[in-house]
Amino acid sequence: MASPQLAERESRLEFRSFRVHTSCFFMKGVPMSDSQHTTNWPDLAVGLFDRLTGRQAEINYQFADMHLSVPSGVGPEAKHAEWVLNGSISVSTSDGPRRLPPPRLLLSLLRSRALLRVLPPGASVGVEFGGESVWDYPRPPAIERCGRRIRIVFAGVTIVDTCESHRVLETSHPPVFYVPLSPQLAEHLTPAGGGSFCEWKGGASYFDLRVGQQVAEQAAWGYPRPSQRFAAIAGCVAFYPGRVDACYVDDQLVTPQPGGFYGGWITDDIVGPFKGGPGSMGW
Repeated sequence: MASPQLAERESRLEFRSFRVHTSCFFMKGVPMSDSQHTTNWPDLAVGLFDRLTGRQAEINYQFADMHLSVPSGVGPEAKHAEWVLNGSISVSTSDGPRRLPPPRLLLSLLRSRALLRVLPPGASVGVEFGGESVWDYPRPPAIERCGRRIRIVFAGVTIVDTCESHRVLETSHPPVFYVPLSPQLAEHLTPAGGGSFCEWKGGASYFDLRVGQQVAEQAAWGYPRPSQRFAAIAGCVAFYPGRVDACYVDDQLVTPQPGGFYGGWITDDIVGPFKGGPGSMGW
């Protein structure tokens, strides 16, 4: 039996805040009426997905200067962050049941494929595609050995330079690197007040970092008695990249995870959006 012939249909929609170009491939004999119109992006995405599911179709979305206002919560007082999208997404439908509810289609695809950096209200966000997505990380987090070169600089002194570390990988978070607490590193750390508790790793202790006369309060933390799952990070510490001069993975300068509360390390190969910015605390 011959394969069904495919035809291409293209449409371009202009909106006040963005432009989206779609290219749809569908089987002949299943036309889409020109009389059906939409005035917003969610209706377009859901409508195309509904119409083409079960017809082995492919939908390609191309975004150009698409502005999304993302609320931090519900109600009129919720603050908003602005995301600006430039990129493309391909969606393939199948004959089987949907794997994603249509209203969540766009957000789920963006979380797994797009680089979205959430900034304060009024700021902008860039979008790229590819890389190691933090939305592919599990929860509870995973832990893995890492042989990449890790360097940490404070007060002009390299306090860590090692190729032995562990990465902790948790959904929506960039990796956290735990390095061995060597005798040389321990000379620069003193116990700090306070602590915190992680439901997966256990109780955390914090350390102030001192090099010469310069001090960074609570710049590092560790788990003296971690849970069995994270036993490998006993005797290790992690550093907030925003509280030291610089952190490097190989030769890549690290960008701190947004918000200052979490200690994740963002490098060029790590794809967000990342928890920590406005509107992301419920992720």
